[in-house]
Amino acid sequence: MDTESTSRLLPWTNQELEALLKDLIAHGTEAAKADYKAELMLDTQDQKAEFLKDVSAIANTASDVYADHGFLIYGVSGKAITGVTTTERNTDKLQNTIEQLVKTYLSPMIQLYVIGFTEGAGEAWGTIVVTPNNNKPYRFVKDMQCQDPKRSRRRGEWFVRRGATTDPGLPEDLTVIMQRQLVVEHRSA
Repeated sequence: MDTESTSRLLPWTNQELEALLKDLIAHGTEAAKADYKAELMLDTQDQKAEFLKDVSAIANTASDVYADHGFLIYGVSGKAITGVTTTERNTDKLQNTIEQLVKTYLSPMIQLYVIGFTEGAGEAWGTIVVTPNNNKPYRFVKDMQCQDPKRSRRRGEWFVRRGATTDPGLPEDLTVIMQRQLVVEHRSA
């Protein structure tokens, strides 16, 4: 995605977004709307289920920080950009793969953008930007059977982030989501 199209879709240019992400990485701590991955693996059903859980949790979690945008940053380990070795480097191809996964297993559709960066030594890294939306909660609409039963997902399951952890959505989380949506709708009216 080029700088011009990024600034039309997101509140940052590519350069501004890169600087923001580097600040997050330097801080080193995951947050409600920021998750870090060394690699973005989507080969097995277990990996896909884990990815969908993480993305939906970021989308379901409300935060006024970064205008409610969330980030799944890949190519990062600790407080450093390490680059990816197995993650798809073609951002268009990765975007299509992710959109197909989301469309198949989650509803409503989460709007997200894959944006790649390259460091001076050639390390490829990037982010999946999860945009804010008032269609929460994002739920699994199809069962996913995984080799690891703990990663299997059932239709109707949904997740939220609590700080750096991802947890199943609870009734009180749904109450918060509905209250925030009513406030947004009231402001729009």
